[in-house]
Amino acid sequence: MQCTCTHKFARTQDLLLHLHAQLEIKGFLESVYGMKVERVHTINYLGKRHQVLSKGRMKDYRDDDWKKAYVIFAPPEGAQLPVPPPPQSPLEMLHEIRNAQPPRRRKRKVNCAGSGLLLTQIKEQ
Repeated sequence: MQCTCTHKFARTQDLLLHLHAQLEIKGFLESVYGMKVERVHTINYLGKRHQVLSKGRMKDYRDDDWKKAYVIFAPPEGAQLPVPPPPQSPLEMLHEIRNAQPPRRRKRKVNCAGSGLLLTQIKEQ
């Protein structure tokens, strides 16, 4: 697997650890799912820091660091991907959106609270 990383590593040992982790993830997923893996991208996250007041003293601790892997599987052989419909022009899209929405209804405005109370009393009777 070729590494097309854009970041630079300070030491070659860091690069080897990075590539080893990606190859390990790729081999594990191929053995578990039986599908071919095209690419693996990994991101390291630092654990969240917490401060707790305990017995009158502030204690700091951090959650464990963790790694996230983004995996792209190769499509199975013989499988055909669905063909997307041809793109519409912006005017056609606008007409479609306008026709799909129901027409707006206007709301009656009440000028002051007193007239609003009178309107509700008349409707109740």
